[in-house]
Amino acid sequence: MRRTEQDKGRRRGRRRLLLLSVGVAACIVLAYVAYAIFAGSSGGSAATRAGLQYARTEMEWVQGPSIAFERTATIGALPAQLRTMASTSLRKDVNTAGLIRHYGPRRPIDVIILSGVYNSLPPDEGVNVQGEVLVLVDPRTDRVLFLTA
Repeated sequence: MRRTEQDKGRRRGRRRLLLLSVGVAACIVLAYVAYAIFAGSSGGSAATRAGLQYARTEMEWVQGPSIAFERTATIGALPAQLRTMASTSLRKDVNTAGLIRHYGPRRPIDVIILSGVYNSLPPDEGVNVQGEVLVLVDPRTDRVLFLTA
């Protein structure tokens, strides 16, 4: 009798281990699916997709691009947005005062910061640079207003 009690205990332990393993595997699969849907998306809005497509066609990308940041703002708020979103070197390449004068401070824009490795002088005449790229898109027309690296 003692042996059958031990066998029953082992079977219960194996069943618990099996159920625990199946539960962990299901959690891993659900986490992967959630990551693929939310983090792996190429941008939700049409303006973001337009900016990403424009950068892909106008620049020679070695790796990427991927969306690092995306915000909707106005041209007047661009200097403050860039302080929180972009690196110092990218901010120095953007003449925000000129953009504000040209488009007006109240014009709505999608501010998109892309990250990746790109060639500085396409096609393959420059060096490969890992860095950020700024794309400004008009959310009403999905037209790219500005692109700089």
